[in-house]
Amino acid sequence: MQEGKEHFHQCAGCGRWVCPEVCWNQAAGQCKDCAPDSQQELASAHAQAKADAARQQLMDKAQQTDFVSDIDMKKGSVLAAGTSKPSGKGGFCSNCGSGLGGAKFCPECGTPAPAAQAKPRCGTCGFEPEKPVKFCPECGGKMV
Repeated sequence: MQEGKEHFHQCAGCGRWVCPEVCWNQAAGQCKDCAPDSQQELASAHAQAKADAARQQLMDKAQQTDFVSDIDMKKGSVLAAGTSKPSGKGGFCSNCGSGLGGAKFCPECGTPAPAAQAKPRCGTCGFEPEKPVKFCPECGGKMV
């Protein structure tokens, strides 16, 4: 026990034995629970205040943002956030739901529009099935 006491300090305020590297306030001669290090406490409070202010600013900004103006409650499906139904030709991306307009590829995710997708064709016999397949249902050849 005597050997262990050499590595710790006993606080005069509360009587606890604490490590000198982390828990001891050398200037006050007491543990940091009885005599906190004012510089560390100030730095901690400053960091906490900055985090609280940033959190409040984010909340304020989120409350000012309209997240639902593009949602049509009368229709059966909800459009992807930030998209609106395109006018004229086009449709919606089969992958992410964004409006395509007349684009050959989705401007949001790059998925080819249905018109831009080449119809699959057998590299061996030339058969064109209606649905994409890896191998030809007529001859077993690889689709291209």
